[in-house]
Amino acid sequence: MKSHHQPASSRRAALAAVLLVAASAAAQTGLDAPTLRQFGGRYAVDCASAAAPRLRVDADALLVEQGNQRMTGRNAMSSYSYFGNSPPPKDFQVALMGELRGGLQLLFMVYADKGGPYIRLEGDAKVAAALGKALMASRFRRCEAPNAPVIAPAPAPAPRAAAPGDAPELGTLVEDPAFKRAYRKAIGPLAAQRWLARFEGPAPSTRTQSFDGTPYVVIGICKAHDCYDHNASFLYSAAQQRVIGLVQQNGAKALVGAPGPTLAPQLERLWQSQWRQK
Repeated sequence: MKSHHQPASSRRAALAAVLLVAASAAAQTGLDAPTLRQFGGRYAVDCASAAAPRLRVDADALLVEQGNQRMTGRNAMSSYSYFGNSPPPKDFQVALMGELRGGLQLLFMVYADKGGPYIRLEGDAKVAAALGKALMASRFRRCEAPNAPVIAPAPAPAPRAAAPGDAPELGTLVEDPAFKRAYRKAIGPLAAQRWLARFEGPAPSTRTQSFDGTPYVVIGICKAHDCYDHNASFLYSAAQQRVIGLVQQNGAKALVGAPGPTLAPQLERLWQSQWRQK
């Protein structure tokens, strides 16, 4: 997958050096549903050209394809805090990582601008050599979401009118007075924490899910550059004007909004799925 001037046999040999050995099903991780929904699908240098180099983000694999050649990174994982405490590059969204044979790693660095999500490839010297300078320097634009045509997203519905599976975006919620009142009431003195008060860090896509027969908007937020140690999961019921949640800071967890003995274990499972299964 090097430059077009490299013999095909050499390109195949280079790719063979980094092709993945499939891991057992028990060892597979896979991307969480919000990340897959937001960033999954097909990307290409030129979406209109079938011959153009292309990428694909699947639930459990990252693929680089050019002609009849393919590199596959298995056990796909995501990291919203890839740069740790260092400021991430402008427009950074998430790092997607796939495992290659020999302990190598394929990296899809996802960014977003006014044109939508795009991916830049990264990897160690062996991976970069196999892919070639042209691919490593390319910007791959998103062509479509998984199993869906590329269409402009419809305006987010008002929080009170959200139906199951049609959750309002976080940006819409934080501007809604009813949500803001319920949220501030729930977090109480924790509003002194800027990342909680201002929603400034990365956040997975919202979704609607029923718990004990009540539909809630599922929300996740974390502190910029420190997602592992500062994160939270919330449930918002527009009908009840209620927010409940679990906030984790440096390993210490706190339930907010008085979820009660029935919803507290479900919040714990939700938190695990959002912030520890990546």
